[in-house]
Amino acid sequence: MISLSARFKQTLVKGLKQNILTIIKVILLALIFSAALLIRLAPTKWGYYLTEFDPYYQYYMASWVADHGWKGFLEWFHWGIDKHFWYPYGRNISKSSLPGVAFAGAFAYLFLKGLGIKISLMKVCCIVPAVMGALTTIFIFLLGSAIMSDIAGLISALIIALNYAYISRTIAGFFDDEAISIPLLVLGLFFFVKAFKSRKRYLPFWAILSGLVLSYVVYTWGASTYMINLLALYVFLAFLLKKEDRKLAASYLILMSIITLSIIALPRRGFHYLTTVNYYLVWLTIALTLLYLFGGKRLSENMHKIAGAILIIVIIGVVVLFITKRFYGLSSRYLSVLDPFLRSKIPLVASVGEHRVPTWASLFLDFQGALILAFFELYFDIRSLNKENLLAITYFVTSFYAACSMVRLAVLSAPAIALLAGMGSYRLFEESFSLISEKFKKTKKGAVRKEHAAITIVLLFIILALPVALPYISSYSASPALIVSSSLPVSRAYNYELLDWLSALEWIRDNVPPNAVIVSWWDYGYWISVMGNRTSVCDNGTINATQIRLVATAFLSNETVALKILKKFNANYVVVFEPYQVPRVLYNYYYAMAPNPQGYGDFGKSTWMARIAFGYGAEDEYLVDVRVSHGQSVSIVLLPANTERAANAVLYKMIFMHTSKTPVFIIDQGVIEYLKNYGFQFKYVGKNGTLVDYTPPKIGSLKYFKLVYESEPNGYVRIFKIMYPEEE
Repeated sequence: MISLSARFKQTLVKGLKQNILTIIKVILLALIFSAALLIRLAPTKWGYYLTEFDPYYQYYMASWVADHGWKGFLEWFHWGIDKHFWYPYGRNISKSSLPGVAFAGAFAYLFLKGLGIKISLMKVCCIVPAVMGALTTIFIFLLGSAIMSDIAGLISALIIALNYAYISRTIAGFFDDEAISIPLLVLGLFFFVKAFKSRKRYLPFWAILSGLVLSYVVYTWGASTYMINLLALYVFLAFLLKKEDRKLAASYLILMSIITLSIIALPRRGFHYLTTVNYYLVWLTIALTLLYLFGGKRLSENMHKIAGAILIIVIIGVVVLFITKRFYGLSSRYLSVLDPFLRSKIPLVASVGEHRVPTWASLFLDFQGALILAFFELYFDIRSLNKENLLAITYFVTSFYAACSMVRLAVLSAPAIALLAGMGSYRLFEESFSLISEKFKKTKKGAVRKEHAAITIVLLFIILALPVALPYISSYSASPALIVSSSLPVSRAYNYELLDWLSALEWIRDNVPPNAVIVSWWDYGYWISVMGNRTSVCDNGTINATQIRLVATAFLSNETVALKILKKFNANYVVVFEPYQVPRVLYNYYYAMAPNPQGYGDFGKSTWMARIAFGYGAEDEYLVDVRVSHGQSVSIVLLPANTERAANAVLYKMIFMHTSKTPVFIIDQGVIEYLKNYGFQFKYVGKNGTLVDYTPPKIGSLKYFKLVYESEPNGYVRIFKIMYPEEE
C-alpha cells in the first residue's frame, strides 16, 4: 500500500511536470509570436508608410473617425456623400464602405493617446497589421489545441508565422481588410469550437463571443460572405453526415443570430443583403437547426435524410442559376472566384493583377511543405471524421479552392493550410516518437525500424524550417512600401532612388489648387485623394465601372474626344505614370528608353484600358510585342502599334513626350534606323503569324495639355494641366 507521503510526492512530481510543460509551451508560443512580429515589422526600416493602395482609403476613414474623437465611431454611420472621391457624383462613405479596419486603427490611436503616448495615426495604422498578423499565431494555436492538441497548435502557429502568403497581407503598412479580418476569423472559429465542445452552461458564453468576433469580421471584410457561408456549409454537412448534436445546433443559432443582427445594422449590407443569394444557405441551415432542436425525436433522427434531399434540390438550383445567369446579389468578383473562366469576360475584374489565376508553382512557393502535410492530414481527418475535423476540412477545401481560383485569396487559405499541416505534423511526430520508444513495430509489409522513424522526424524539421532558410521571406517582409518605390519591385539594396510618386504627391499637395479635380488611371486614385489631398475621378474602389470606362476612353482617344469627356468631370489636371527603362539588349550599345516591360506603368495598363473602353481585341490597335535582337541577345519590348489610334492617343502623347529626363525613346523612327545600321532587328508577330518589321507611329505633340511637373528624380510621374479652348 502506497503511503500518504509517497502519494504526495507522486502528485507533486506530476504537477511539476505539467507546470514545466505549460511553461515550455508558453515560452515557445511567445518566441513564435515575437518572430512573427519582427518579420512583419521589417519594412518599417524604410519609414512608416502604408503599402499598396486600398490601405490609404482605410487611413482616410480612420483619420476622420479619430478627428471626431470617441463619438466618431457612431458618427461614421451617418457619413454621407464625400466628393473627394469619384467626382462629380462623390462616394457615399457609410453605404459603400466597411468601417472595421478604420475603427481598429482609430481605436488604437485614441487609446494610446488617452494613455499619454504621442504617436501619429499613420504610424499606428502602419503597425496594426503587423500586430494582428503576429496575434494570428496565438489564435491558431488555440484553434489547433481545441481541435487536436497543444503541440499541433504550436506547429500551426510556427507555420503561419513564416507563411509567405500570409506575411504579404499582414506586413507593416498593409492596413486593409485581410490583416484584421482573417486573424479574427481564426479566433471566431476557436470560440465556435469551444462553444460546441464545452459544457451546456458555458455554451452561450462561447457562442456569444464567437458571434461578436465574427460580426466584426462582417464589418471589416468585403469577402465576409465567404465566412458566413463557410459556417452554414459546415453545419449543413454536419447534418448530412450525421455529425450534428444539440450543442452544435444551439451554438450555431446563437452566433448566427448575432451576425444577422449586425448585418442589418451595417449600412453597406442592411436587411436587403439577407434576401439575396448570399444568405440562402444560412436561412436553410437555420431552418434545419430549428427542426432538429424543436421538431421532435423522429425529425431529429432523420435530419441526414432531409439534408440529402435538400442537397439534390440545391444542386439543381445552382445549375439553374448558372444557366439563367440570375445570381441575385452575387458580385462579379465572387462569381469569378466560383467560375474562373468567367473572369476573362469581365475586363475590369481581369485587369487587376491580384485577380489572376495562380500557377501551381506560385501556390507551392507560398505554402511549400505545409501544403503536402495539409493534404496528408486531410486524408486522416476524412477517415476519422468528427465535428472538429469536419470544420477544419470544410475551411481547408473551400479556402484552397478559392486560392486556386484567385491569387489574392492565397491569404485566405493560409490559416487553414497551417492548421491542417500542424495537425498532420503532430500526427507524424507522435507516431515516430512512439516507434522510437519501441524496438520495432510490425506492419503488413515487414518492420518499421527506429531509423525510419528518426529520418521521418528529421525530414519534418527540415520541411518546417525550410521557409526560414529560403531567401524569399526577405522579399515578402523587407521590401519598402509601394509608394516609396513607385510601385516597382526593388531589392534589399534599395537606396530611395524611386521616390517619384512621393515627390509628385507632395507637389500636388503644395501646388494644385484645393478645389482642383485630377484625372488618372484608377490605380492611383487613393494616393491622389488621400496623400495628395485633392479630388479624384476614379480610384481603387472601382465602384463606378462607367466612369472608369470613360477615363480609359479619354486616355486612348484624340484630344478632341478626350476634352469632351474631361469637361464632363470638370477636370483640371491629368496624372500619368510610366517607369521608363532601357531594354536589356541595348544596355551596352545605346541609351534609348522604352516603357516598363512588366507593364507596371500606364502604357502596359493601356492594354486593359483598350479592353475596358472598346472591348477585347481593341488592344491590338494600340500595342505590339516587339522582339529587339542583336546577335544572340534578345529582348521582348512592348511598344505602340503603328496605327492612327495609337499615334493620336492622348495617353501616348503624354508618356512619349520628350523632356530633359527622357530625351531618347526607342519608338522614334530615327533611333530605330540608327540601331538597325548597327545590326539591331525590330520585329513583331503579324496577324498571319510571320515576323514583321516594326515601324513606330509618329506620335505628335499635345495642344491642350501642358506639362507642369515631372517627378523627381526619374520623371516617372507627369502632371499635365488641361488648357481648355475657349467656347467652341
